[in-house]
Amino acid sequence: MSVSKLPLTLCEGIHKAIAKFWWGTNKEKHDIHWARWERMSHAKLRGDLGFKEISCFNQALVAKQSWRIIQDPESLMVRVLKAIYFKNDDFLNAKIGSNPSFIWRSILWGKQIILKGSSWRIGSGKNVQVYRSNWLLRLTNFRPISPRSLAVDSKVAELISPEGKWKRDWIQ
Repeated sequence: MSVSKLPLTLCEGIHKAIAKFWWGTNKEKHDIHWARWERMSHAKLRGDLGFKEISCFNQALVAKQSWRIIQDPESLMVRVLKAIYFKNDDFLNAKIGSNPSFIWRSILWGKQIILKGSSWRIGSGKNVQVYRSNWLLRLTNFRPISPRSLAVDSKVAELISPEGKWKRDWIQ
């Protein structure tokens, strides 16, 4: 569950087994459902039971593998995956490829969560693309929303002066 994407039918089966356990449903007798499943899945901090949606929980566990690839690029697992799937690129820009394994597909599925919630720390800006990378702090989108005035593949470093200050005339 923490390495590969579970089929949705299996997630639904696990969900049904948990519901059957809590509601005591069997073929001969149907017990009363004291609470809706949505309420049971709210956080424990809110006084509910905190059940997880199995497919989302599975994606979060698989996303941990993606995070390990980012955090420990010298591990054996990362070196093997890099040699096979993303030789000339970094993991965040890696594509599915022509003949991917089920594990690689699963890791890329988990990477979607990392990409949604992460943003770059600028530093020199040499590795950060202005329009394609998540680098601005916003609630909905980490990318510029203004009309494009630079080339599509421009780097943030082009917006920083040699003194390390923003080139305000370029930004505004």
